[in-house]
Amino acid sequence: MDLKVTKNIDNNIFSVSITIDAYGNEQLSESEERELISNFPVKLAYRNLMFSRNIKIEGSVPVITDTEPAATGEESNGVIKVTLPPLSNKEILIDDSFNAYYKVDYTKIPSVVLDENIIQTKEIMAQAYCEIFADVVCKAISDIMTEVRKKAPAFEGESIVSV
Repeated sequence: MDLKVTKNIDNNIFSVSITIDAYGNEQLSESEERELISNFPVKLAYRNLMFSRNIKIEGSVPVITDTEPAATGEESNGVIKVTLPPLSNKEILIDDSFNAYYKVDYTKIPSVVLDENIIQTKEIMAQAYCEIFADVVCKAISDIMTEVRKKAPAFEGESIVSV
């Protein structure tokens, strides 16, 4: 399955939308994967996800990193842990109409969440929030689909048994 991540800025609002771009992978054709999610319907549930990631700035762009932030009292390593404000407990069925959407008005981001050394502006924080949302949702869908693909990949079909 391929996901399409679309980012947008409109009237102070940064947004990101994740939709299904194509079905299929190395093991399953498009029709096989469509049938699989039809036989085993699954939902993405926000309440099961932790919308938090470590962020660093490359150029002027926030980027997700595996590097941990410096411990308290140590010199900054340019990494900060960022957590999205609480989201509603939304559940989205993974099917053709799947659309995980997040938006944030950067003018409403409180100044206290900014970091004077790493994320210094509300615009950069809004971008970081969108990056985190997209990363968490894409990883969650990947994990969900891995589990679905394990359920019955070769069960259906016909065979002839000679007796």
